[in-house]
Amino acid sequence: MALIVIDTNVFVAGLRSAGGAAREVLRRTLQDDAGRMPGAFAMSKLTIRLTDDTAERLEALARSRELSVNGRIEEMSVQALAAWDAERRFRSMAAEGDTTQALSILERLDPRSAE
Repeated sequence: MALIVIDTNVFVAGLRSAGGAAREVLRRTLQDDAGRMPGAFAMSKLTIRLTDDTAERLEALARSRELSVNGRIEEMSVQALAAWDAERRFRSMAAEGDTTQALSILERLDPRSAE
């Protein structure tokens, strides 16, 4: 079975429109010749608009790291998502924490408090 990749714009247009070419692309992609859903459906294309200067610098950065631009974008995305996950976890833990106890611990750890 072939892996089919649909551009995000086509996917969104197909969902929003009741008819037209984008909807037909989705319909034909989602059904095999017998009208059944195929086993795999993937959407992995993302269009990013960059200035020429930014695109050139990103390409140079990717080359310097021996990655494709796609590889560099994926690497940056993973780093950004990891930072976001850590921030959300920290905020969740902070919301449940005991401020008085936390300040007490910091006071004990503060080198000035030893004086």
